[in-house]
Parts: sequence; C-alpha cells; structure tokens
Amino acid sequence: MTLIDEQPATTDGLESADAEALFKQAKRRERRRRLLIVGIVVLVVAAAVIAATTGGGSRPRASRGDSPGPRPRPPVSGTRPWSLTSVLETTLADNPVALQGTPFAYAITVAGTPGTSSPLGRLSRIDLATGHMALGSRLSSLSQLFTLGSSLEVLSPTNETPNGAATGPWFIRPVIGHGTLLGRAVPVPFLSSSTALAVPRGPTVGHDGVWLSSGSSVFLVNASTGMLVRSENLGGDISSISIDPTGRLLDVVLNGETRIAIDELDARTGRVIVHDTLGGGLVTAGVDAVRGGAWFSFRTGNAGGVELLRASGLKMVQPPRGSAPGQETIPTMDGEMMSGIYPVSVGPMLWLWNFASASCVGPSSGAYLAGTVFHSSGGLLSWFPFADWNGHLYATGDTGTVRTEIVSVTVPRVCR
Repeated sequence: MTLIDEQPATTDGLESADAEALFKQAKRRERRRRLLIVGIVVLVVAAAVIAATTGGGSRPRASRGDSPGPRPRPPVSGTRPWSLTSVLETTLADNPVALQGTPFAYAITVAGTPGTSSPLGRLSRIDLATGHMALGSRLSSLSQLFTLGSSLEVLSPTNETPNGAATGPWFIRPVIGHGTLLGRAVPVPFLSSSTALAVPRGPTVGHDGVWLSSGSSVFLVNASTGMLVRSENLGGDISSISIDPTGRLLDVVLNGETRIAIDELDARTGRVIVHDTLGGGLVTAGVDAVRGGAWFSFRTGNAGGVELLRASGLKMVQPPRGSAPGQETIPTMDGEMMSGIYPVSVGPMLWLWNFASASCVGPSSGAYLAGTVFHSSGGLLSWFPFADWNGHLYATGDTGTVRTEIVSVTVPRVCR
C-alpha cells in the first residue's frame, strides 16, 4: 500500500516539471519563428529596394553616366585618331580588307618596315569596335587578302627572299570563320613565282571562281580546288584588276612602255569586250569596277585624277549636273590633285580619297554626295578608307613607308 500511495505523488511531480520544460521549449520555438519571419521580411524589403534602384532584377546594374533608353551599340572611335599598339610595333604590309557586316578587318603585318625587315608576316585581325589586334598564322609579307563571297581568302607564295621577291609556288588558303587560323592550302602552280594579283573583292564567278593575274595574263581559278578554268594573255604588265558587283565584267589595267591601256572582259568566258588605249604621259593607273561602269584613276607625275567609264564601251561619263569641280572635298571628275585621286568601294558607296580628305560619290553616276576630313596627330601623308561599319568610315594613316594609325569618322547620313 505504501508503494501504491507514493506512486501518484512521484508522477505528479514529473508531469509538472515536464510541462514547464515543454512550455519553455515552445516559447523558444515561437521566438525563433518570429525572428525568421522578421528576417524574411527584411530580405524581401531589401530586394524590393535593390530592384527599384536598378530597374529590375533581369537588367544589369547601371553604371555612372548611363541614361535611360535602349542599350548602346558597341563603342566605336570618334573623329580623333586612335592608334593600335600592335600596328605601331609591326606595321601593315598592305591595306586592310574588311569583312562586310562584321566589325572585323584583316591585314598582313610585318615586324618593321615592309621590304627591309623579315620576309615573314602574320595574318592579323583588327576589331574595329575595340581597337584590339589578334595575331594569327605566319605568312609571307607578299601575301594578299581577298574576299570570295562572304569568306576571306589569302593568296601567298611559299616564301620570299630578303629583298622582297616571291619564291616557290603560290597557294590559296581560306581564313577559318572570323578567326586568325588558315584552312587547307590549295596550290596554284601556273602563277608566276615573282608577281601575282587577286581581285580584292567581289562575287564569285560560277562555283568558287576567282580571277587572278600574273605578269601579262589573267586566270580564272576555282579557289576550292586550284583548278584552272580559263586564262587570257592580254599583252601587257597587269597593275590592277577588279570585278563588278554583278560578277559579269572584269576590268584590267595594263602598263605598257609608253601607254596605259584598260581592257574590259566577260568575267565568265574571259573574252575581251573592249580594249582602250589611254593617253601618254601616265605614270600609273588603277581601276575599281562598279555596277554599270568602272572608276579609272591615273597619275601624271605628281598630280592625278579619276574618270568614270561606262561599261560595255568604256566611254567617259560627263560630270553630272550640280557637281562642279572645286565644290567637292575631292574633285569627282574633271579635276586633278597633287599625289592623285584614288577610288575605293567601301560598303554601298564609292569614296574618292587623297591626303586627309574623302568624297562620297554615287558609284554609277559620279554625283558628289558629301565630303569628310580625317584628322591626324601629325606626320601622316594620306589616308586609305577600308571599312564602313556601325556608321563610321575607317581608314589607315600612311606615312609614306608604313601605315601606323587607324582613324574613324562618322559617315555622312547621305552616304549610308
């Protein structure tokens, strides 16, 4: 009985202690729950404040100086020249070639002044948005870049001597994508080992067909296989070749002993359509084919000018009404300038350039549209426009021996 009488007393004490412990535990849980709720509320409020400050969680944080509106395009240089360190250190062996629709231009760079340095150059890609230059595969400094449709190709000899003469057979190699690596080399054995030219830009002729020249002959070559499609001997040293945007006509400038001539060929068959001998006293000449015609540039000693010749006859086009000589930044026709006037197709327009100025003209009419001036940090003789990208015209600055600077100017609206 004693045991039975003591049991309830012991049990009541335990239950009281357990109840108190459970009560305290419950209070601790409630305190932690409240603290958790308060913490969640603080985090939510903080997130809302951050979102209101930055304009949304999916948009990057605005930097100092940002303004509302659409995000800006990739940066481009203004009218002040910007120099590429790599160009200053290596120089350009020739003018860059731009890949239309991209911010990339390519050039062959060499370590030092072309013709007096190592014969080995490098394929280099210039990013017009950033000014960065990426160096790629090693090549002869005599290599030439040309576009074949939307791709970039390289025509290069096997090697060259220290005095700048090409040696060994020539090869065509594609640039892989928008990088600086080269694809499979395609031999072009019928080209002369000393000189060779490629149409710098234009459509393909047939399947991967491109016109090349060497000595006094032109060759239509399949760039993918190296197969010779046809050839023509034109009887004079070829100094310039160009194909029109339709791929129908090929224009070739021939340098004779006393005269300079220009031939117009059917680009598909190689047949000479027109042979025109130009006046004497010309030192050098070049050609840039456009739709419905060709721009012919010439030098007579220290001065030079341009003529627009109509296709299928090579008859000179008269200056259009409203483009009187003397009013243009560069005379479009019927005018000469010291060191000559040079045409170059950049983007949809044709530019005539000399020294630090350029005129934008109608490619097929010669009508003057607008002019622009390149600014220099000093010591540069002339500019060569080579790219039209993102509303800017890019040009290399030429000191007479090496090209050391790249500048850009805003393209006049009428020229876009």
